[in-house]
Amino acid sequence: MPFSIRIARVPSSLPETPDLFFEGAIEIGDFRERFWASAGTWIHEQYVDQWRVGLRRLCDEGLSSALITSLTGEGEEELATWWPMIPEGDSAVIWQEHRHPLLSPRAKFRADSWLSGLPVSRPIGTDGHDVSEWTVPIAELRSVLSKEDFYLDLPR
Repeated sequence: MPFSIRIARVPSSLPETPDLFFEGAIEIGDFRERFWASAGTWIHEQYVDQWRVGLRRLCDEGLSSALITSLTGEGEEELATWWPMIPEGDSAVIWQEHRHPLLSPRAKFRADSWLSGLPVSRPIGTDGHDVSEWTVPIAELRSVLSKEDFYLDLPR
């Protein structure tokens, strides 16, 4: 099952807010979803670096992981919008994006603070229903790491 996650190098604004965001997209098989990564806490390279760490943690260490698609909150509770993943044999189960609190108010964000909230089993949505999930071969996730193709080519 094909997998990719990409982000634009240049932030833009959305009509409903003055805040800046990086446009991004995740593709899993036939599923494609756009996301807007906050440019207020991280720059695009920090998102890509976290994706590399997250994919290596899963592929090389066989541990639960996540891909953060937005990190928000400054002086408030840090919130990560992420795609959690757990290994299952030669594959990984990836759950659809949801928000997860990372830190308490006024705590300083650390690059590894996202590790404490990783799932060990299937999450349940806020409405009590199962979260959408996909099973992706670890080999496909490894190929994403080897290609280093994490940037969107957006028309100018």
